Amino acid sequence: MRSGLRQGYNLFTMSERGLRLAPNQWESMLQHVERCFPEEGCGLLAGRDGSILRVHIIENCLHSPFRFRMEPEAQLEAFQQIEAEGLVLLAIFHSHPHGPEGPSLADLEEHAYADVIHIIWSRSGNRWSCKAFRLDSGRPEAIPLTMDAEGQSPGSDRAEGGIGT
Repeated sequence: MRSGLRQGYNLFTMSERGLRLAPNQWESMLQHVERCFPEEGCGLLAGRDGSILRVHIIENCLHSPFRFRMEPEAQLEAFQQIEAEGLVLLAIFHSHPHGPEGPSLADLEEHAYADVIHIIWSRSGNRWSCKAFRLDSGRPEAIPLTMDAEGQSPGSDRAEGGIGT
């Protein structure tokens, strides 16, 4: 069993299928990164077996357009809630309001949670998109994101791509 995993959680199976989330979870992250713009927004995604069950919105205490650091007390509270609900941390999400679309050098250098996927929201014009990456190998590996409800990719005036690609 790899570090940080419990209750029969199978990392290999999850990476093959990617992460699954519901439309309301996608929308929750999108609204958060929009509210934080032009600063980076961030949060945690919890669940099991590759399915996101809970989105934890956390303040970026750096209030920076180029870096994030989760507010420590809110992050600890989210970790405690995740554990109390019998879930595992599946992903960290944050935004790159000014690019790049993938992990930045800082993301790669500061990656601290083994076996946790990083979802990065990026903005081009007035549109947001997100993509998921595994960073454990020291270089980004794209991970599929899929929508649970009817397998549809979300689309709106505000968001595109990433899911299902």
